[in-house]
Amino acid sequence: MDVFRLADQAAPIEPVPAPERVRLPLLGAGVCVGVGDAVVRDQRVAVAARPGLGDVHASVAGVVVAIDDAALTIENAGETGREPRGELAGAAPAELCRSLASLGVRCDDLLEADLVVVNALEPEPGVSSFMALARHENQVLQAGAALLQRILEPSRIVLAAPKGAGLTLGHNPVHELSVRYPENLDPLVVRAVTGKERPAEVVSMGVDRLWRMGVASRGRPVTETVLSVGGKNLRVAVGTPVRLVLEAAGLAPEPGDRVLLGGVFRGEALWDLDAPVPKEAYALTVVPRDLAAHYGEHPCINCGECHLVCPARILVGIMARFAEFGFWEKARAYDLDSCIECGLCAYVCPARRPLLQYIRLARHELSLVEEFAPGPQPPEGATLDPSADPSGSPSGNPSGNPSEEARA
Repeated sequence: MDVFRLADQAAPIEPVPAPERVRLPLLGAGVCVGVGDAVVRDQRVAVAARPGLGDVHASVAGVVVAIDDAALTIENAGETGREPRGELAGAAPAELCRSLASLGVRCDDLLEADLVVVNALEPEPGVSSFMALARHENQVLQAGAALLQRILEPSRIVLAAPKGAGLTLGHNPVHELSVRYPENLDPLVVRAVTGKERPAEVVSMGVDRLWRMGVASRGRPVTETVLSVGGKNLRVAVGTPVRLVLEAAGLAPEPGDRVLLGGVFRGEALWDLDAPVPKEAYALTVVPRDLAAHYGEHPCINCGECHLVCPARILVGIMARFAEFGFWEKARAYDLDSCIECGLCAYVCPARRPLLQYIRLARHELSLVEEFAPGPQPPEGATLDPSADPSGSPSGNPSGNPSEEARA
């Protein structure tokens, strides 16, 4: 069996009934409903933390029964009512992006693109949800491409597809590529299509993201996702407990088995089977206990295997050691930002070090540093002009606080 071969066929998409309760991941979004409020399906329940990111919408009609930092829980009332279908306002690209964000679709990175590469290759071996969308939801994808063209015009869209699969996306050109991992990952696909490494004017997206745009083009927010589970492709409501999705696929994990959100190379192990399915999920994978590799904080043996296999040509062993011990900036100096998170380094590591987890940890910590970094500081020894008003306050008080002006 070729563990690196990607699927070029897919089973039809099967719907999974909505659960009794859904937990909608918030990801920092600001909740706009309260516990005890009745909501209908498609109703916006939280506003994205930053402009351009997708808002959160109810995937079932019911009553809000709990809100915490991580998620909002709705008890399904079994009703079929939905929020009225909306319209995408305005013809200007910026207005379209704002409308898409209000329907749960991120598009903040598209406005400056000269070329969008739509990646129809499966994200990992053992996954077939992308191919299922490309074959069985092609009309929705074409609607998404038409909307994308309105945002990009006069820029171009190219479909990257498995060689010999015969996929199309309306009248847009198709670039056929190998079906071996990791040649399917976005940075390598962009290089294959354009001949350039990480060109700033090119944006890549999976067909799952284009599918979400197609759903939104009809005025409906994104409240479902299609994911590959145990050889099946299932359409599930966002927020459905993982346990119920596994049951729908006929899977019953045993004690010691590992359940991954994603595939075997890039997936993240779940510690709770009641965790909700997020909007961007494309697969759930169960790894039996006797096949699961056991990683730990073992010392590096300096074999260099991770360096040799890395498609981004990074000195992974050195960079991961800096990340392991909290030297985030030094990890960045060793090309942390160039990593494409393929997971091959951990796959070949004879010491079974969790290299991908170290890399993700460093990236997460650096993102927190940047998010909470203080604003620009005056040069050392500089004297502030007391007549200057950096806040734009008409009173000349930098803080804009009347009480401070009174004390002065």
